[in-house]
Amino acid sequence: MTAAVTPKSGCWTTTEPSRALTIARTETGQAAGAARDAAMGQMQVVKHRWVTAGDEHVRQSHQMLSGVVVERGQAFTNGCRFPCDFGGPAGEIINCRCVAAPVV
Repeated sequence: MTAAVTPKSGCWTTTEPSRALTIARTETGQAAGAARDAAMGQMQVVKHRWVTAGDEHVRQSHQMLSGVVVERGQAFTNGCRFPCDFGGPAGEIINCRCVAAPVV
């Protein structure tokens, strides 16, 4: 399928469904990741674990982080403080489906 990009009412639109899914997944992941981290902070969680989606679509760098535990606020080896960290490298957050799980 070829993407058709056209101006519409002063903004650009695209008909590429996979692009829309990528944007939605990334933005939702960032919001959820930040909210989860904030909630863990309120619950005084000290450490958290990287948890992947566990399928063949998980990128290699995230497979290597699966199960790794760090203190909250410290970056994992990929530069993210938590999965989908809005301050992390784009190559680590786009399309990410991982989550952080509290270690209690």
